[in-house]
Amino acid sequence: MAAVLGRVRRFGKQFVDTRIQNFKELMRDYKNVVLDVGQSCKEQPVRAVVKTVVFGGLGWLAHTNATEHDYISQIIECKHQLMVLPEDGRNQTSEEYIDRVFKAFSDHRLSYWDFVVCLIVLESTFPKETKSFRSQYYSWPSALASLPNNVVEVSIMGKFFTLEQRMQDFDVPSDI
Repeated sequence: MAAVLGRVRRFGKQFVDTRIQNFKELMRDYKNVVLDVGQSCKEQPVRAVVKTVVFGGLGWLAHTNATEHDYISQIIECKHQLMVLPEDGRNQTSEEYIDRVFKAFSDHRLSYWDFVVCLIVLESTFPKETKSFRSQYYSWPSALASLPNNVVEVSIMGKFFTLEQRMQDFDVPSDI
């Protein structure tokens, strides 16, 4: 029994020592990278500033990018805002847009292209479940030609441009 406990202790000590050694090596590598970056910043400061601004901006765009869930939440919130108003107090353009997008969402015809810095929402003619049918009757040239007509929303920095434009005067009737 004592021999087994001794082996377990030695194995545990070796395991911990190996992990500590790996961590020290990793920290040494990171230290060398930081020193190299600092040296290159001294040699080419303008280039370093430009890279920092570009990559920082891309990182900020990626951080503030909207998701599919954010878009659906906004659509549901706008639908609710319209439903609270009396029928004669709603803007017809806003209501038609929200109804069309909500129906496409319900029919599983919305597809989301997330490019990390922006989100593009497309409305397809066929639901996602009809993939085999779509492959037989839907060609790439026609899909690319109809692409601009199928764009429902473009979002950058978490802002939905088309949705905000269509909902701008949602509580002002169209006939006024």
